[in-house]
Amino acid sequence: MDEAITNYLKRNTTADRGAHGEQIKIEIGSAYTLDVPLTMEIKGRSLIEGRPKAITVDDSEIREALSECVSTICKRDPHGPGAHATGTFS
Repeated sequence: MDEAITNYLKRNTTADRGAHGEQIKIEIGSAYTLDVPLTMEIKGRSLIEGRPKAITVDDSEIREALSECVSTICKRDPHGPGAHATGTFS
């Protein structure tokens, strides 16, 4: 999930965000629309100018970044490989 966020930001912004995926996921990541939208300022370096740059991302962008991961998790067979007898995943 962290990598999905990092890759999304690389594709959709002009700034190098480095390895902020985990922190973004923790602070504003969600699988469903939130009642109160969340935003987060992320600092990095402009890929065009090479100078420090900050951008603001919101929970809907991070939800989009996580959509494939979440879809894969939701489609996984709870009785398939990696499942415990209780139906939880390892």
